[in-house]
Amino acid sequence: MPTYLYTCGKCDDTFERVVLVVQRNRPQSCSRCGQMANRDLIAEQADTGSGRAKGWATGLESAALGVHPDQVPSERARLKKVTGRDVEFTPMGNPVFHSRGERKAVAKACGMLDLDGGYGDA
Repeated sequence: MPTYLYTCGKCDDTFERVVLVVQRNRPQSCSRCGQMANRDLIAEQADTGSGRAKGWATGLESAALGVHPDQVPSERARLKKVTGRDVEFTPMGNPVFHSRGERKAVAKACGMLDLDGGYGDA
């Protein structure tokens, strides 16, 4: 399934969701505040000069790879050792990714398969 960007009108959070193509324009629950967020076509197409969409430049959260907030320091250290990347986390314990390559490396280190990773912006 493809990944789409959504931006919350309440807290201005931009996040990604993997959804069916036929459901891509349905509002999704915001990963930060829980309000319904609309698909952000501008963020999906925006170029920040780095060749990456705005969402990657500002960071995208992954609740699926999140940990309890108390585990963030140890998980950050483990991921640094395993992937060589200094992964950013939200206060709620969700990692924030700035490229598909980063997300793919972290998913692999966590024993998960990222089917949408590695499209040239690693």
